[in-house]
Amino acid sequence: MQFADLFGWDVDFVRDIKRGDQFKIVFEEIFKNGEKMGTGKILAAEFFNDGKRHRAFYFSGANGADGYYNQFGEAMKKAFLLAPLNFTKVSSRFNLGRMHPILNRIRAHKGVDYAAPMGTPVRAVANGRIDFAGVQNGYGNVLVLKHGDRYSTLYGHMMKFAAGISRGDAVKQGQLIGYVGKTGLATGPHLHYEFRVDGVHVDPLTAKLPQAIPLEKKYLAEFLKRVAPTVSQLDGISTDSSTHRETAVSKNDSSPASIAN
Repeated sequence: MQFADLFGWDVDFVRDIKRGDQFKIVFEEIFKNGEKMGTGKILAAEFFNDGKRHRAFYFSGANGADGYYNQFGEAMKKAFLLAPLNFTKVSSRFNLGRMHPILNRIRAHKGVDYAAPMGTPVRAVANGRIDFAGVQNGYGNVLVLKHGDRYSTLYGHMMKFAAGISRGDAVKQGQLIGYVGKTGLATGPHLHYEFRVDGVHVDPLTAKLPQAIPLEKKYLAEFLKRVAPTVSQLDGISTDSSTHRETAVSKNDSSPASIAN
C-alpha cells in the first residue's frame, strides 16, 4: 500500500495495471539487538508499467525537503492524486449522454463511478477546504472540496463521512474523508467522483492536472549525490520472474538497505 501511494500521482492503480508490469523496492528494516522490530520507510522504488519506467527516491535535505523525488529531482507528490480510492474498478465513465440506470432517461453523467465494497475508505485527492458536507439530491451523502480558486472535487453516494468532517475545515491530500456507500440514486455501492475547473465539469480520467513544485535547483546536486548509491542498487536488482531475493540489514547499517523484487 505504501508503494501504491508513492506512485499514486503518476499511475492510476484502478485502470493502469498491465500484465507483465514489474517492480523493485529498496526499504529499511529495523533491528534491535539482532531482532527484527519492523519495517521502516521505502528508500527507493521502481515500477515498470505498460513499458514506462517510474522511479522514486526518498530525500531529506537540510532545507527540510523531506519527501520523494524522481531521478531528476522532480517531486513525486503532485497537486492532485489520480483517483480518490485504491484498487477498484471504473463502473461508469464521464458521459454527457448517458441513460440513467434508475431514472431511465438521458441524464448527463458528469463524473466517474468507482465500484467498491461498502465502507471502502475515500480520501481527498488534494489539499483543500470542505465547501459542502451533507445530503444533496441524487448524490446522497456528498462532500465537495475546494482546491484554491480554480479547482473543486465532489464525492457522492458515501455511506458516511469520516469523523470530524465539517464545512469550512481544511483537509490534506490523502486524508480520509468518508466511506463508499450507496446513498441517493445508486444501484449499488460505489463512489461518484467529479472534477471541476473554473466551475466546469471535466472528465477526471483525462483532465490535465497541475504539477507540484520540483526540488529547488540549489539542492539538486546534493540530491543526485545522495541517491546515486540507491540508483545502483535498483539497477542491480533482477526482475527475472525465476528469481526473488531479500537482503535484510539494520536501519543504521552502512551496508545496502533491504531489497525486494
